Amino acid sequence: MFEIKVTVSCPDLVEAANAFAAALKGQAAATVAQTPPASAAPPAPTQAQTQAPPPAVPLATAPTYSLEQLAQAGADLLTRDPAKGQAAQALLQQFGISAVTQLPKERYGEFATALRGLGANI
Repeated sequence: MFEIKVTVSCPDLVEAANAFAAALKGQAAATVAQTPPASAAPPAPTQAQTQAPPPAVPLATAPTYSLEQLAQAGADLLTRDPAKGQAAQALLQQFGISAVTQLPKERYGEFATALRGLGANI
């Protein structure tokens, strides 16, 4: 069996530990400007400094819908479950329209999501 002893000399270790503890407590750590000794080596890079940033994850584009898809999804919903008629009427009123043909194109996605909430397959 071998015994290995390692001695680390870091004169600012206590100050750094106190500053870290103060930061964790939400207190501003007082910084004291000190000139490092001539023999001090530059600090080793931290893990955050040596790691490359994670690659960007491409985001999927939102699906687009046509007026025909929205109308068909609504019709299929009412055919499958006629009791949803009042909910479908309320949805049209929620969007300030009396027919899906009056829906502005920029709100097609929002309307499709609402139809899906009623049980439509779209």
